[in-house]
Amino acid sequence: MSPSDARSSATTSSPASGTDSAGGDALADAVRYPCPPVPQQVAAGDTRVISLGDIGGDQVAIPLSFRSLPTCREVGDAVTSGNQTVTSATADFRPSDVGSFVARLFILDNTTISAVVNPTTVTMSQPARGSTTNSPLVICRVP
Repeated sequence: MSPSDARSSATTSSPASGTDSAGGDALADAVRYPCPPVPQQVAAGDTRVISLGDIGGDQVAIPLSFRSLPTCREVGDAVTSGNQTVTSATADFRPSDVGSFVARLFILDNTTISAVVNPTTVTMSQPARGSTTNSPLVICRVP
């Protein structure tokens, strides 16, 4: 599929100036990667991510599925201690959370829940980069 095919089949938005993750011009490359992707791109296995960041340089990238939407919830009392454990008195973690993406301060991109210890504690696929208390935690299940 050529970029002109993509432009005629989907809507794109203009990214900020700069380079994309492959080192190309972000604006020039945007037309080749419409979001949502056109049916031919989905059939070919193309993917998209939402990448969020803050002024401190922390960021998280969450893969998108175009077959169905992710289910997310947020709690405000998460605790990390620089290891793979996250605790939250209000998260009500459950077995179906295994494989869900988690995002918050000091959690690396593409970190998932690898085990549910109990309703207040999970083990992540990667250790946190630091320690925090009573922080927001976003838990997203991507079908």
